[in-house]
Amino acid sequence: MNNLLKLHLLLFLVMSAFTGFSQEKFTLSGHIRDASNGEELIGAAVFVQELETGTSTNAYGFYSISIPAGTYKILISYLGFQTKTLNVSLTASKTLDIEVEPEGLLIEEVVVTAKEEDRNVKSVEMSVENLSAVQIKKIPQVLGEADLIRSIQLLPGVSSVGEGATGFNVRGGNVDQNLILLDEATVYNSSHLFGLFSVFNVDAIKDSKLYKGGIPAKYGGRLSSVLDVRQRDGNRKNFAMAGGLGIISSRLTLEGPIQKDESSFMIAGRRSYGDLFLKFDPELKDNVVYFYDLNAKANFNISEKDRLYLSGYFGRDVFNFGDQFTSDWGNGTASLRWNHLFSDKLFSNFTAVYSDYGYSFGIREGSEAFDWDANIFNHVIKGDLSYFFTPKSKLDFGAEGNYYRFHPGRAVGVGEESIFNEIDIQHNHAFEGAVYVSYEHEPIRNLTLQYGLRYSLFQRLGKETIYLYENGAPTSEDAIIDSISYDSWDKIKTFSAPEPRFSANYVINDQNSVKFSYNRMKQYIHLVSNTTSATPIDIWTPSGPYVEPATVDQFAVGYFRNFQKNMYEASIEAYYKNFQDLLDFKDGAELLLNETLETQLLRGDGRAYGLELSVKKNEGIITGWISYTLSRTERKVPGINDGEYYPSNYDKTHDLSITGAYKLNDKWNLSANFAYATGRPITYPESRYVWDGITVPHYGNRNGARTPEYHRLDIGAQYIPNPNSKKRWKSSWDFGAYNVYARRNAYSIFFRQNEDNPLETEAVRLSIFGSVLPYVTYNFSF
Repeated sequence: MNNLLKLHLLLFLVMSAFTGFSQEKFTLSGHIRDASNGEELIGAAVFVQELETGTSTNAYGFYSISIPAGTYKILISYLGFQTKTLNVSLTASKTLDIEVEPEGLLIEEVVVTAKEEDRNVKSVEMSVENLSAVQIKKIPQVLGEADLIRSIQLLPGVSSVGEGATGFNVRGGNVDQNLILLDEATVYNSSHLFGLFSVFNVDAIKDSKLYKGGIPAKYGGRLSSVLDVRQRDGNRKNFAMAGGLGIISSRLTLEGPIQKDESSFMIAGRRSYGDLFLKFDPELKDNVVYFYDLNAKANFNISEKDRLYLSGYFGRDVFNFGDQFTSDWGNGTASLRWNHLFSDKLFSNFTAVYSDYGYSFGIREGSEAFDWDANIFNHVIKGDLSYFFTPKSKLDFGAEGNYYRFHPGRAVGVGEESIFNEIDIQHNHAFEGAVYVSYEHEPIRNLTLQYGLRYSLFQRLGKETIYLYENGAPTSEDAIIDSISYDSWDKIKTFSAPEPRFSANYVINDQNSVKFSYNRMKQYIHLVSNTTSATPIDIWTPSGPYVEPATVDQFAVGYFRNFQKNMYEASIEAYYKNFQDLLDFKDGAELLLNETLETQLLRGDGRAYGLELSVKKNEGIITGWISYTLSRTERKVPGINDGEYYPSNYDKTHDLSITGAYKLNDKWNLSANFAYATGRPITYPESRYVWDGITVPHYGNRNGARTPEYHRLDIGAQYIPNPNSKKRWKSSWDFGAYNVYARRNAYSIFFRQNEDNPLETEAVRLSIFGSVLPYVTYNFSF
């Protein structure tokens, strides 16, 4: 009887399987676009009402959903846009491109961001933050300059070491542990003017997405985060122009169709002009301080299945003190992407990237006058493919290859008086490759799983001379016993490793879900810096015989809740990160123009753990968010702090941000943000000694003290003179103040000899901003 029961059960399962396969399915696919300008919409929801199932568009606005034959009501929804309903009769696979209308000015001003409804609850993604250009422009910033990097620092788990610091820190990671992509090209330095502004012109940005954890398998090469920024494609309907005039810079964006509805272009430029005002001061007129950016993009519909994108970015900072000191640095990138549909279920994107980060400085007077310059070049070829099995299952896979050329520095004497001897540090070459696969599906109702595996390979290549050290340890130059010379393309050292990824989401109901993620990441190139904050002239070095790849394992768990039909979003996430083989430096390390850099480095481990809380209000006349992070970030390096754990430079126990916008009426929008954080770790002297009449401080445990707590209030207002005007020319004014109550937040504290009493040592607070900074900006569009 028992065997008969088993046989009936087996027959039932087989019949069920055949019944499932006998239902013939067809695929509905296409692109979803903004009807006003033809821009593809990222993350738009496609919902089949009768089947209560759906999907969302990818980074190129493409969707694909396979369902049984029949007639269905299809709903297209995207916050900030009118929901569109289509009746579709599906008797064969069909391509359906859809355009949706924006809700209009009133709704656009009160929606924080555009994305699929309930996505934060239903998506398997966690530890992910999105910021739109509209949202960024509402946040009061330094001198009114809309800023992506400063804006993400108001989000949970993201911070910096202080005002004027280059880059940002994510969940206890260093600034070099963030993979920053602009149209898939790597950006090595994300800041202008030593961290006061970011390199991203918000007028040129379409979408930005920050992964803090649960990082998909398609991304690799950095430990802590991925910031994926996409430029706007350009208006495919009409020619348009937008720009602004501010206190520190001006900007202009031009866009329009090359061939209407088939191709378009976008060009955006920005330049600061602080150097022009310096000319009015007799003492400063010979100094030069400015930055500029140029963004460009063009895209072409080659056929129904093929589309090409060509985009580029070029930005530079120039910082000169008369004829005595010169410096400049900047990024240059170019990306060529080809979207191809192999079928209505198989979407592909192939990319070729060129990226160049160059930096230089020079001393132009005296016998030691010199010019120094350095570069990082990389060339990338990659392919990413997605296969859409069903609305509940998708396979992503791909491969990439990345060739690096590091030029650590070359210094040559300049001027007739210079006796400076030329120094040219040998170039480093490396290849980084990876293949990956990721599968997302819903094995049972309300449970979504995503499994991923990335396998990475890194090879240090010649041409290069490698020094050999006594006992194999690069303790100092005196320990060199021999050297080995490698020819071009010779393999010096090879590393490879699997990088597993896993995410899970259990949806309790439409308003609640619980998520978990794990990811392992490897990082093969490293930023070497012995300053409080990374500078534009710090050195990047590849892994090799004496520098191991860094590794991190991150675990995260979170609870997500929506209220009042998605008007409010709330989440709480806990994470733990275990770092291995992190680079640090010896006390008194000399890093610049050092042929034996490995003798100045140390290797250690680290850990970071914390709790992040976030509450957002997405709709209504009041919008904004509150974010709070409770965290700890520590390092453990042999030779530092007696081998015990010590706080990292960017450890902040408490970090609170409150950001809000209020729509007073059709003409006035008000905004404000408040930030509070625990002071960052700093090393204070424990004692002093006097040598030849000079007081010399003796420093104790690294990062054993903290700077004073940080807090700041910013306010802003936007005035729209003619909000209901039917004319194409539109304008607005932005007014505001940064650091309203003139808080002198300490960037650093240093110690010096007292001028009146040389036997005494005094502490001096260094503040980047010590007063309120008002601003006004005029914006226009046509």
